[in-house]
Amino acid sequence: MKDVATQAPITAVTVPIKEVAQHRRDFPGSQISFHLELDCPGLASLAALCQILEAAGLRMVTLKAGANGNVYCVLRDDGQADLSCLAQELGRSATLNRWTTQIGC
Repeated sequence: MKDVATQAPITAVTVPIKEVAQHRRDFPGSQISFHLELDCPGLASLAALCQILEAAGLRMVTLKAGANGNVYCVLRDDGQADLSCLAQELGRSATLNRWTTQIGC
């Protein structure tokens, strides 16, 4: 018997710069964090990803990386992070599959 269920391919997403800026305005003083799911092939790419996140001004809370290249991280935003820089550099080391913004965490 053949398995007829197929999994839809994951489509890369972009950094939601405008939405985050709006959240920062709408919820001043609230703690904001970002939950990212990425594909990151190899340790060199993972190291580059960490450098890109740090250069953007994000603080790492959690980082989980699997042998298959799946990466999950939680990042704290102090309101000063440069997300346009992140958007520009991120694709060099990883593919962003999901971005979730959490407010008041």
